[in-house]
Amino acid sequence: MDLSHYFLEIYNKKNNKSIKGFSKKSLDLLKQYKWPGNVRELQNIIERSVIITENDMIEIDAVDGSVSSLNEKDEIKNLKDAINDFKKDYIIQSLNRNGWNQTKTARMLEIQRTYLAKLIKELKIEKL
Repeated sequence: MDLSHYFLEIYNKKNNKSIKGFSKKSLDLLKQYKWPGNVRELQNIIERSVIITENDMIEIDAVDGSVSSLNEKDEIKNLKDAINDFKKDYIIQSLNRNGWNQTKTARMLEIQRTYLAKLIKELKIEKL
């Protein structure tokens, strides 16, 4: 089993998902990427892709968005911006799962609803 499928299995379990694999285009993109961060970077990209994927396959847009956020013009974001990007994506995904019900989402995330509301405001999260 290659590393991408290994990490997929881990993050499927962690996020209660059942993603079966990667589309050919998403695997091609992963193969073409330079990997300056090596295994740790691959792990982060797979984790983020699992979180934002709502289908049973990870498509190129999930991988491309993850790669782009880490590799814009070969620059790595500072840690604070990277963490905020992850928080924003994760909260949006969680809100989508719960029909944008903040009480249910906060319960799922095991945080106070008031803290979730604060994060939504700070991260400028809006329902599309």
